[in-house]
Amino acid sequence: MLPQLPGILVPFLIAFFQVITAALAIGLIPALWNIGSRKHWMMFTRWSIFFIIFVAAAFGLHTAMTSWRTWVTEPAFKKSGMYFAYFVGLLLAFFIIPEPKRIARERMRHERRRLPRRGYHVD
Repeated sequence: MLPQLPGILVPFLIAFFQVITAALAIGLIPALWNIGSRKHWMMFTRWSIFFIIFVAAAFGLHTAMTSWRTWVTEPAFKKSGMYFAYFVGLLLAFFIIPEPKRIARERMRHERRRLPRRGYHVD
């Protein structure tokens, strides 16, 4: 049982984090739209960087899964852990996708517009 644990656990973790990062990347798209339409450019820049990181992580995890399959011998690689992770990840993805938009709305609601410094006049 113990020698088979990496063959089940590693595909489970890779597939689970792949689904979660993809869900966060998909959830950031409407949040970026809201932030950009309200012209909060500094917040838009920071959240765009997070979006790029999540997309790169989802792609990197896919590459890790294919590398893991070729590195491990065939009987040690168990697809059941991968399929179970996709199932659990998809159940949680429906809760994760709307969160970035909710967080962005909350931050924009409570963020005050910065006033210009004294002696500096902006028309």
